[in-house]
Amino acid sequence: MIFELFPELWYGPILATFVWTLLLGSGAWLLVFHTPFFNRHLQTEFDSVLCTILNLIFVFFMAFMGSEFHANYKSATDNLVKEKTAVNRLMQMEFPTEAFRQAAMASLRTYLDAVVNVEWQENHNRKESAKAEQALSELNAIGVQARRDCTLQPSTDCMDAITASSYANAVDDLREARDYRLATGSLERQTLRYLLCMFLAFNATLSILALYRKDRRAAVAPIVMYCASVWVAFMIVVLHAEPYVGVRGIEPDVLDQMLQRLS
Repeated sequence: MIFELFPELWYGPILATFVWTLLLGSGAWLLVFHTPFFNRHLQTEFDSVLCTILNLIFVFFMAFMGSEFHANYKSATDNLVKEKTAVNRLMQMEFPTEAFRQAAMASLRTYLDAVVNVEWQENHNRKESAKAEQALSELNAIGVQARRDCTLQPSTDCMDAITASSYANAVDDLREARDYRLATGSLERQTLRYLLCMFLAFNATLSILALYRKDRRAAVAPIVMYCASVWVAFMIVVLHAEPYVGVRGIEPDVLDQMLQRLS
């Protein structure tokens, strides 16, 4: 939706959901009390059972959207922990020589800098950084080269098979965690789902106002309470729609701390 075009605005989802709710309430009020479509209910009361059914449909659809967004948010949190763990394993790895260690730490520092400042801060994990990809390739090449040197010229400075396997697994885990993070950040946002949700909310709002068609003043308090509740429900769901954006966005603090340690 519109707020997704401005990911740097942390209050975007809050403002957008408020505008949605205001439009829903105003539109329903005008349609019920200022058009002839609901004049029939001046003589015949609107069925409260139908009102309940319409609200239940809206609630179930909101629950479906909310559960999906929450699952993506939790997955993004778990991937950050996996990425941090992989980086930590590489930082604590025992290397055969100081030259190999310095080369690996330099590539790891380049990777963290590209992830934190480019992929996370600039791209909101929607696009990858070529610099981060290159750093991962260099990390992998360092391990391969260390093991090749050991095979050609065995010495006390060799990287043994166990250490080489542990190093390769750490690099693979780091790459996998990054791929999952970028996949989560670049998930397609289906505008149709938002529109369907707003349509169901509009139907439910119409049904509530139709119950009070005979007394416009009596409808003020119920519609204000209902729209406020819909706004809160919208806001809770939408705040989890973008795991890396907004007031609830996941920040790379743990990765930034590791970058500072390497700097």
